[in-house]
Amino acid sequence: MLIEELERESQERQHFTIALEEVDPQIVENLQREQQERTESACIAEQREQQLRRLEQEYRQLQEELDQERRGRLDDQRRTARSEREHKERLTKVQQEAERLGQERQRFTEDLKKERKERQAAQMQATELEQEYRRSTSELDKLRRLPVQDRVGKPEADRPWWRKYIPIGMLLLGVLAMWFVSLVVVLSLLYP
Repeated sequence: MLIEELERESQERQHFTIALEEVDPQIVENLQREQQERTESACIAEQREQQLRRLEQEYRQLQEELDQERRGRLDDQRRTARSEREHKERLTKVQQEAERLGQERQRFTEDLKKERKERQAAQMQATELEQEYRRSTSELDKLRRLPVQDRVGKPEADRPWWRKYIPIGMLLLGVLAMWFVSLVVVLSLLYP
């Protein structure tokens, strides 16, 4: 647009120059010099306009690069925040799991102490039953050594045959029950 105006002015000057050539050669020369200066000015203006366009294009490119860099930074910040959040969540889960395991361990420890106490009680009971068994066995042996009439005060023929074996059977049942209880306690401690 500027070039077109300059060309138009240049044509007008040429017409004017032709008209003035007849008047004074100095004026014509001045006009030609002025026309050359304006042409040079137009070229300089054109160059500056091209330089301005190039600078604007570079500015837009730099602006786009800056926007991309900002978006990249924002993406990096989001990723960092997300990874920190995930790390905190994992850490919280690990802490909760550790607390749960600690509570479980404490419960198992308490259960183990309780089972040990029960085992000790069962062992004491087994020892007591074993002592009772030995005492009963020794009493039974003493009774067998006595004559039949001294044991109960009646002759042996008056007592039914099954009454002889009731105390022995009771004693054997007691020993069997004691052995079974101690076996259950030991198995429960070995295989919880």
